[in-house]
Amino acid sequence: RWLALLNTAEPPLAERIVTMLGRRGDRTALPTVLERIQDKDDRVAAAAMTAAIELNQDQAIQAILAMLCTADRPQQIAEGVDVLMRLPGQQALQAAAQSLEAMPATSRIAVIQGLANRRAAAFGPYLLRQAADADPAVRRAAIRALAVCAAPDDLPTLLSLMLKTQDPAEQAGLQRAVVAAANQNPDAEHRAAAILQRLSQADQTETILLVRTLGQIGGTDALKTIQPLLKSDNPDLKDAAIGALADWPDLSALDDLMQIVQTEELRCQVIALRSALRLMQNNPLPDRQKVQRAKQALQAVSRSEEKERILSFLSQIKTLRSLTAAAGCLAEEDSSLRSAAAVAVARIALPDDTHPGLTGVYVATVLTDALNALPDETLQQQVRDYLATLPPTAEPVTKTPPDGFTALFNSKDLTGWQGVLLPPYDNPLRRAHLTDAQRAELQAQADTLMRKHWHIRDGVLFFDGQGFSLSTLEDYKDFELYVDWKIAPHGDSGIYLRGSPQVQIWDPADWPEGSGGLYNNQKNPSKPLLCADNPVGQWNTFYIRMIDHFVTVYLNDTLVVDNVILENYWDRSRPIFAAGPIELQCHGDPVWFNNIFVRRIPPHETGWTALFNGRDLTGWIGDTAGYRVQDNTLFWHGGGNLYTEKQYGDFHFKCDFRLSPGANNGIGIRAPRQGDPAYHGMEIQLLDDSAEQYANLKPYQYCGSVYGVAPAKRGHLNPVGQWNAIEIIARGPRITVILNDSVIVDTDLTDAIRNGTIDGREHPGLNSPKGHIVLLGHGSEVAFRNLQIREL
Repeated sequence: RWLALLNTAEPPLAERIVTMLGRRGDRTALPTVLERIQDKDDRVAAAAMTAAIELNQDQAIQAILAMLCTADRPQQIAEGVDVLMRLPGQQALQAAAQSLEAMPATSRIAVIQGLANRRAAAFGPYLLRQAADADPAVRRAAIRALAVCAAPDDLPTLLSLMLKTQDPAEQAGLQRAVVAAANQNPDAEHRAAAILQRLSQADQTETILLVRTLGQIGGTDALKTIQPLLKSDNPDLKDAAIGALADWPDLSALDDLMQIVQTEELRCQVIALRSALRLMQNNPLPDRQKVQRAKQALQAVSRSEEKERILSFLSQIKTLRSLTAAAGCLAEEDSSLRSAAAVAVARIALPDDTHPGLTGVYVATVLTDALNALPDETLQQQVRDYLATLPPTAEPVTKTPPDGFTALFNSKDLTGWQGVLLPPYDNPLRRAHLTDAQRAELQAQADTLMRKHWHIRDGVLFFDGQGFSLSTLEDYKDFELYVDWKIAPHGDSGIYLRGSPQVQIWDPADWPEGSGGLYNNQKNPSKPLLCADNPVGQWNTFYIRMIDHFVTVYLNDTLVVDNVILENYWDRSRPIFAAGPIELQCHGDPVWFNNIFVRRIPPHETGWTALFNGRDLTGWIGDTAGYRVQDNTLFWHGGGNLYTEKQYGDFHFKCDFRLSPGANNGIGIRAPRQGDPAYHGMEIQLLDDSAEQYANLKPYQYCGSVYGVAPAKRGHLNPVGQWNAIEIIARGPRITVILNDSVIVDTDLTDAIRNGTIDGREHPGLNSPKGHIVLLGHGSEVAFRNLQIREL
């Protein structure tokens, strides 16, 4: 009866009858229901598809697929695909995928979209065939579906399709599919293997596309492949490599991105900066490292747009380090950038629902500086209210130079100062090779940078943490220096003496040994005797005295460095320069200086005593008849040993000597009157070691060696007949010998003889605390002049 009625029913009634037959499960009605799947009315056809599934799923699937192979009505096609895709399991999906080739384009597109919605990854091969179809609409639907359905095994075919197509949209879609398929590999380090293999056979056009694709996949091998391309002379390859890094999924590309930020032109710099900030924002990285990278970027970029982006990034890191970095932009000339810096400072320092707010004198100082640059009155009031809860800022105290001292800083401007040339010409040795014109050009650049980042605030010299170091115009040899200084939390700076680093300044919370040490020393002490720093945010005072190679430092009236040699950082084979500028170091952190006073120490105050008066042998004992004096010079002429009347323990000795061909002599130190000074004291060898008779010397016998104990570096002796300058520094067990401005011996006797002396003999004099200075008569003609000593 119902089937008979169905044959004559109008569509609304027919739809209800078909639905009822399906729900009743009347299998005798199945043939009729299956026929109705092809009904001309979309609603009846849809009801028939659902009813057929309820009556016999297998036959229903086949009937729906048959309809899809002939249908041309979009609604009917959509209903059929929807019914199939809602069925649980893989049966319907499998059947639909297998039937794709038999369907017209409209049905194929609908089925492809259905498979994509089901994320049917098992059917990638069917979709790959459709991605190569002649019909553009089918191709694009398949390509879109592959972005969610492709699997790692599909990569070879996907890559071939991506490299073959000339359609930009299809190429981009296939690239997304390649990335999606590769990223399904659970082994992150091998996700790019198929792309790397294809890359080895690619031409330039293919290489560019493959490299850009690698950026969205990542991996160590992929990064190693891209890194050389960053230096490529081919701009297209280089751009592709930079673009790949810009898309990189993890922090492994951060170093390369930061390198681009610091070295490349603006377009590449902007791309790399945004990507570096994205990586740091989206990946776990300690706040300290984030701030360090942000500070590097602030130094590198020049446009306000990029600096504001960095400040926005910093404003999300609520630490003293981020506060310090953001505060460095408060002195920028661009008012918009100053406002951005002030907002960042306020966001970092003020409390919120998850952060109690930063505290301390330094925080109060920075918030006070930021207050007037804040663009929003509400935010200004929040800062004022918070400042009321913080300790007062540390006010600078202007002092008067002590008697004999001159103020290097006039509290008004940078008169008497200049910018230090940027690396590599911050190195005095490199700087010396510049022409006058080159020097003038670089100096103009350095001075421009100086004026941008070194400021006078309330009579105090303030460095904002960017830019580069500051130098006196004049050079100084022996001098005394007073400097007041103040740093920010986690800050780092220093004072260069004679253009060389440095008397260290830093936050003892990070470096508990405290400030004042000669940080760059390697052989001589580098750390202060104790920590004497005032709390960060308060003022400190250095007193620094430098005579010859030696530096003494008092910090806040406490001795922290006691007459220690400052080594030559720029060339450790040479002693510290005889003279040079005083420099205030840039280390990327804000720092304040005030009350900078200097006094040149005249020669008569340096502690040097002449051992030889140039006229006679007053002050000498021993074989005085074996030496003669002529023209302020002391000549050996057949005598024995000549001793100073006085004995010396720790000292700095210097003189000039001149050898005759084949000459052999020596300078004894800490020697007694009895016994051989080479063993009962120490002998610093003086020898024409280029002479033929000395062709087979032991290492410890060359000129300048501590004889039998410590060999000297060779090649620094002037030709026979010319004068040589030698210095001997003895301080406890450390012996240093400087020949013609080169350090040829610098040894700790304790270490040198730990396993016995190198000549295998006893040297009891190595333990002598003091003794005479001796000119040793070894039977050769030798001349001496300008013999001086300074007790240490």
